Amino acid sequence: MAVLLAVVLLGGIASAAVVDEPAPDPVVPGAASGPALAVELVSGDTGLPDGAETGVAVEASGELGVVVTNLRPARVRLGSLTLVAPGLRVLSVQPGFGRPLGAGESRDYRLSYAVPVCAALQLPAALRLSYLQDGRPAQSVSLPLGPGLQPVPFALCPEGATREVRPDLAVRTIGGTDTRRGDGVRGTVALEVRNADAPLQLLSVTAEVPGVRFTDRGPANGITLGTDDRVEVRLGFEVDDCALLRRTGRLVLTVRQDGVVRELALTLTTETEAGVIRQLALDRVLESCS
Repeated sequence: MAVLLAVVLLGGIASAAVVDEPAPDPVVPGAASGPALAVELVSGDTGLPDGAETGVAVEASGELGVVVTNLRPARVRLGSLTLVAPGLRVLSVQPGFGRPLGAGESRDYRLSYAVPVCAALQLPAALRLSYLQDGRPAQSVSLPLGPGLQPVPFALCPEGATREVRPDLAVRTIGGTDTRRGDGVRGTVALEVRNADAPLQLLSVTAEVPGVRFTDRGPANGITLGTDDRVEVRLGFEVDDCALLRRTGRLVLTVRQDGVVRELALTLTTETEAGVIRQLALDRVLESCS
């Protein structure tokens, strides 16, 4: 069986995530502030059937080595350890998960998984750990794994056989106001942001246009958008001198999807180019001095 290296461990250096939780209740004896758990991804491999190189319908399987360490002076009850991605199935976690982890204790786990059809796999994946401590609600940590994500490379299927999850957002103007102020103009533009694909969290919407200052007028960003969900975002804008306004720039949307923060930049212009779909979202701003 051909073997693809999923996680590389060189010179004893391991990829790691540290779980932070709120400061403990001061009445809990022996409690301490700071990180609760350290999660290290220390090894892994992925296997494909012999002769499977580029086929998108092949099956893949693999295993990750994970070390979980309790950094607190009190024991921590572990809830679950899993690997999550559309098209991926966890087969087993060894040893049995859920037994409490004593103060300062480390424990090695092996997580095995399968991808029945590589064409159905969507990356990035998320290595997720949940735990309980001091009677608090469940805490969790998520470590994203996928192509180009650092510090953990994660090659699961042949190159080109999987789909990488990327934001698919559309933006349009649904209203706004503008008022001339001396040599410039001031106003507000209302935008509708629509998510056409997988669920995500919209973190911010900003714009970069020469000669214009933008301010976020709300509603507060950070809202979760499911497939085909829409949200209204308002941007305030101010142009001090219309002579300095340039009808070009970028509309930048920042999102968190499957634990990964990404930026989606849309080019703004009032010019029409052959074969190019013109972004109309901020035409009210670009033409406010006309």
